[in-house]
Amino acid sequence: MSDDIIKNAGKCGLCGDEIESTYRHDYKACSCGNLFVDGGHDYQRYGYDSTRETGESALWSSKHQRWVTFSEITKETAEKQAEIDEQKERVKTRRRKLMLP
Repeated sequence: MSDDIIKNAGKCGLCGDEIESTYRHDYKACSCGNLFVDGGHDYQRYGYDSTRETGESALWSSKHQRWVTFSEITKETAEKQAEIDEQKERVKTRRRKLMLP
């Protein structure tokens, strides 16, 4: 059991269901099928129907101890990716400088 995952849960913005996965391979989906969570306290896997409006669907964040919306998750992921891309570019620049005579 991971110490980081206190609660593996989701709240659907369409049907209003709150679902929680409590043990490994405990796949749970909301009643409208828009959102699912899986993994209990061992791993966190989640998903939603990207062809539908997610409403205010959210996941429980052990890090923040609150519900976090998909838009917040997307923003945080985009910021992390921009940081990674920036680091890669710095490495490329250093390598180019080292190869110059």
